Amino acid sequence: MKEKQGLIFSLLLISVSVGVFWFLQASWSVNNTLEQNEPHVIHWQVGVSQRYRVVMDSSSRLNMFGTSDSQNVQVSIRSLLDMVTLEAGKDNTRVGMQLSDVRINISGQSDPEMNQMLELPFRVQFTAGGVPEKFEFSEGLTGQEQSMLENIVRTFTISIPKQSKPEKSRPEGKQNWVVKEKNASGEYLATYQRVSSTQLEKNKHDFVVLSSSPMLNKATITSKESIQLNERFSWITSMTVDETIQTPGKNGPTLHINNHAQVNFVSSNQVSIHKDRWSFIAATRQPILLKPAKAIPQLSQQEARRKLIDEVPALDAAVEARSKRIHILRDLLRVDGTMPEILLEQMQTRKLSDRTRADLFLALELAATDEAQAALTQVMTSADWSTRDALRAAVALAGINEPSVETVKALWDTAYTERPQISNTATYTLGSIGGNMKVANNPDYPALRDELISGANNNSNTQQQTTFIYALGNTRDTEVVSNVSTFLDNDQPAIRRAAALSLGLMSSEQSAKALTSRFELERNSQVREAMADSLSRLPLTNTSEMMASISKAIQTETYESARYSMANFMGSNLAKHPEYKPVLQNLIRTEPSKRVRQIIGDALAMQSGIQ
Repeated sequence: MKEKQGLIFSLLLISVSVGVFWFLQASWSVNNTLEQNEPHVIHWQVGVSQRYRVVMDSSSRLNMFGTSDSQNVQVSIRSLLDMVTLEAGKDNTRVGMQLSDVRINISGQSDPEMNQMLELPFRVQFTAGGVPEKFEFSEGLTGQEQSMLENIVRTFTISIPKQSKPEKSRPEGKQNWVVKEKNASGEYLATYQRVSSTQLEKNKHDFVVLSSSPMLNKATITSKESIQLNERFSWITSMTVDETIQTPGKNGPTLHINNHAQVNFVSSNQVSIHKDRWSFIAATRQPILLKPAKAIPQLSQQEARRKLIDEVPALDAAVEARSKRIHILRDLLRVDGTMPEILLEQMQTRKLSDRTRADLFLALELAATDEAQAALTQVMTSADWSTRDALRAAVALAGINEPSVETVKALWDTAYTERPQISNTATYTLGSIGGNMKVANNPDYPALRDELISGANNNSNTQQQTTFIYALGNTRDTEVVSNVSTFLDNDQPAIRRAAALSLGLMSSEQSAKALTSRFELERNSQVREAMADSLSRLPLTNTSEMMASISKAIQTETYESARYSMANFMGSNLAKHPEYKPVLQNLIRTEPSKRVRQIIGDALAMQSGIQ
């Protein structure tokens, strides 16, 4: 995985979990001994300071679409966490937090500068039940660092209802509850079970809303978590999280992440905390910029060449600070137009590890000069380079915000070659570049968009046609919704499915209307699945028509994945349309699929107010 992106991606996702699915029954079982104890709720105590030890480990594997190339990242975090309750109200509480002795390791690398920045104090506003809802950061933190701190805290999210004491008049009590929570990957459902007056168990499951990242397309999430509480302390005394997130990899990369996280109370006596530490004026929330602008080193061509040649083997041998060396190479590549060609010579003549070769393509992407782009297009188009390197070069070009005319032309030439893996990747890259150009108001974008539309309209090869439709989806341009919508009437199911999934990336009511109007006419199960999945992510002003159509279709649908997407749509909109509750209650009795029963059970539980 690209080093800097791998760091950000892994840390953002370390708060996402997977464990084991377990079916929610319509009635809740209760440990009768709990009725003898007062269930603990969080007692936020102003002025109480506490210290915790934080341990987080993440292992991620990414397989790029169309290739067996696997990229792996190992992330570990070790730190102390100090916290003090600053203000406590009826509905929310403000807490000061600060990490210390931070040690972050990414695939054998450490970054002392980042460790130091993450030790700046920050404030968190929690709900009375323990959900972090607002973050305030010190001046000087980048968007990446702000997001890392936020998601470290969100990893240990708990949500306790205001009234969770068993009701004597109701034997089953409210010992289980279902809530909607969120992290960097989106919104998901979480089920809590009270084991004792001071212990909870939690399971994440079923994304309700995913983030817009294509990396997370159709991701699934579950977890197994244990929480310890103590009425003498604010927040929690310990929490253990074991989780995984994974994607099916259809028409995109396959992602699999396993996470383990622990936070344990150490002591309150060892902590000497001054509340003034958190009296800072909150800084503006910063965007996440993976490619910040850097000054070009003032070196002669000869000096830059010598340093670049020295840095390549240094990167290959490096165990720590590889990210720093990649950025040194990026800056050297910007010194002179001949540097990218020199780097290619080094890649061809030196025996380098596969990881280093991937990092060098990242350096070229980050440099982003016309000459760096030319080097990437040379690798992509030349038979002198391996298919793996050609694919890496094409993927790297997708990260270019300001592509040169020559880059766009090379991608178009490659899109029509007879090398299927590379041509498809080049076409997808054109869509991604088009999205970047649209955001930047690049005047050349309309021409690129029109050519993508032409490729989708005038292609007799079904596979190539679907590739162009997916590329249009990558632009996320709502102005092409009408063009993509026409493919919902195509004779080929693969083309209709590509259109349905691409419309799901174009967040507009027009996309939703196009899918809604076609849904009842669609007879292919895989296409119906794609339609329901996209509709779950699109803004719908009026969901009545779609609820009626899906509630009818789900009762005769034979394709399990389609039933899952339909059940997810109905569950997400059940609060607005409670009249469909009997439909879901009938379905759960006969549904053979465990995961479909799970998502229906979650929806019914939330509708019943078990939160």
